[in-house]
Amino acid sequence: MDINRICDFVETPAGDLYLQKPDSWLGGWARHLWFKRCIGKKAKIASLELYENMSREYGVCQLVEYNTGLVQVLAPEAPE
Repeated sequence: MDINRICDFVETPAGDLYLQKPDSWLGGWARHLWFKRCIGKKAKIASLELYENMSREYGVCQLVEYNTGLVQVLAPEAPE
């Protein structure tokens, strides 16, 4: 299967979801809508420093959407 879209995010033990700060407003808005549609929850935007700290502490998950429409969340690898 070919990948249509992919997005890294961090999930805290409390269940909060964080995305990296986007490069552009429009790209960030489109990613936010897609993410919410796939996951069913809003994500918060984290600054680069905060995102890096949380990714080291909790690991990075991936949201993957395949060209077939299948959506999959890949669990994080063990944090450093």
